[in-house]
Amino acid sequence: MTEDLLLSIRDLHTYFFRGKAVGRAVEGVSFDVGSSESIGLVGESGCGKSVTALSILRLVSRPGKTVSGEIKFERGGKMDDLLLLPEQEMTKVRGGEISMIFQEPFTALNPVFRVETQVGEAARVHLGLEGKGLQMLVMKTLSDAGVKDAERVADSYPHELSGGLRQRVMIAMALISGPKLLIADEPTTALDVTVQAQILDLLADIQLKRKLSVIMVSHDLGIINRICDRVNIMYSGRIVESSPKNALFSNPLHPYTAGLLMSIPSLSKIERRLPAISGNVPDLFDPPAGCRFHPRCNKAMDICKKTEPGETVVDGRMVKCWLYK
Repeated sequence: MTEDLLLSIRDLHTYFFRGKAVGRAVEGVSFDVGSSESIGLVGESGCGKSVTALSILRLVSRPGKTVSGEIKFERGGKMDDLLLLPEQEMTKVRGGEISMIFQEPFTALNPVFRVETQVGEAARVHLGLEGKGLQMLVMKTLSDAGVKDAERVADSYPHELSGGLRQRVMIAMALISGPKLLIADEPTTALDVTVQAQILDLLADIQLKRKLSVIMVSHDLGIINRICDRVNIMYSGRIVESSPKNALFSNPLHPYTAGLLMSIPSLSKIERRLPAISGNVPDLFDPPAGCRFHPRCNKAMDICKKTEPGETVVDGRMVKCWLYK
């Protein structure tokens, strides 16, 4: 472990149980997050990236369960395994040391409480603030999150705000207690392109000023390219490629990564139809044998259909593919 290591996940398994059937949503996931580093988790819907994020905070609800692995987080100079912490200690971590921005702010915010109450809750719980001191911190944090009319927004209910303002409120809620790690789960999904760009610029600025570490969960490689230092590509519950951002975009190793990059529209050329990855995401309750991508892969070999590939290091990058064995 390096001295600036903040989070270390090793061999994480989170499953969903349906009678006797088991859906392996996260299977053997491992990655690190350094201090002030931004990591991307990328993949199609259903690949396990959001479940990975929720597993870090032990927020996976039944019928899901994290069954094994390590999630070590730096606390007070030592690495604590979050999966082994008593629930009372985990409440200090959630919203205090690690915060999360959820996908859809309209459903994540409580419709019956004003914004000031909801933004201030984490500061009351984790910082012990009340009264005027709490109110001042709420206003400052809303302003830091790009809210220009902080007093009006603080006195509003979520339904009275636009989608962009609701997302800024969510960002303020995540920041108010001064976390070391911010998990952003598809934070711009429901926003139009202009507001999306504003939110991404805001997150990048906040990360730089506060020296935050960030895990950005997204299916959009454009967002990942804008925010992240390193990228983990997930497919069917597993990380199939891990690489610095620039190397991944210039030379993808895994066929799945190459397929994702090919499907991005280009401004330099006009195409009648974008290339697409054939087939569908596999059923996690009944995945294919061998490499789970092989039914959709145009480079699949016989061994891909029978045996799962292990990790291979290529120029300092990790890939799970038989092409590199």
